[in-house]
Amino acid sequence: MRGMVALELNDFKAARDNFNEAVKIMPDFALAKGNLTLTDKLELEKNGPATPPKTGTTPAKTGTAPKK
Repeated sequence: MRGMVALELNDFKAARDNFNEAVKIMPDFALAKGNLTLTDKLELEKNGPATPPKTGTTPAKTGTAPKK
């Protein structure tokens, strides 16, 4: 139930954690396994595919200018 509530709130990490816990307790729990798949699908629809960082780029530097 906690996984379903988290899923309704678009808290995909909490939903996934709760469904995984249910599968750990009862490995043949088909509903929890199906809900893991559903969680992945809904998260992908909401956030789009994860894009890996571009190679050869460095993060923007922040802070103060170097002292002379």
